[in-house]
Amino acid sequence: MAWLCVIAAAWMTAAWLEAGGVAHLLHHHTIYHSGQVLAGGLALLLAWQVMTAAMMLPGALPAVHGIGRGSGGRGQAAVAELAFLAVATLIGAHLPIA
Repeated sequence: MAWLCVIAAAWMTAAWLEAGGVAHLLHHHTIYHSGQVLAGGLALLLAWQVMTAAMMLPGALPAVHGIGRGSGGRGQAAVAELAFLAVATLIGAHLPIA
């Protein structure tokens, strides 16, 4: 149930950023041309986490939980969840550099 709250909060954050008119500040080209690549890159990484939680987590969660159940317990499910988030973070961290 906690993951559903995370997903809902991520969607609300994405909607708030778009409705507030600040979502364009997180686009790759805006960050690059602003000259604030480090701060913009960190903001992009945070936005990437919001996107991952809102759009990728709902589809990946059943598979991640299946891996945990197949491995024998709740502890393994937590490891699988953290591994998914770690990989998503690494991919997001690479985007500002690419």
